[in-house]
Amino acid sequence: MDSMRIKTYGLTDSDLISLKSILALSTGALNSEWAIIESGQVELHIYSLSTTEGKIAWQSHNKGYSAILSTQPAHDQSIDFILKRPLRARNFIEVLNEVAEKVRLKDQR
Repeated sequence: MDSMRIKTYGLTDSDLISLKSILALSTGALNSEWAIIESGQVELHIYSLSTTEGKIAWQSHNKGYSAILSTQPAHDQSIDFILKRPLRARNFIEVLNEVAEKVRLKDQR
């Protein structure tokens, strides 16, 4: 199984705890192993636009797949995925599996 990495920007402590909890409980439904890291190369960047840190990080995003943690639909076409708040396991699993598939297909070229 491939190993994939996530980095978060501007998430609240409760959002990060939820993310980690869902990730730990969802390993059987995921097509790849996922880990949340603080630095280094990652496959998925998750931003919260409800914080200044998240907004600043989003403005400088230029590489890799991105997801916005939001209560409202986003209309920015540069956003790859929306993680609806409150975070639900099904939505999160779907996004992670789709990112893993896109990474695999990109690597095969």
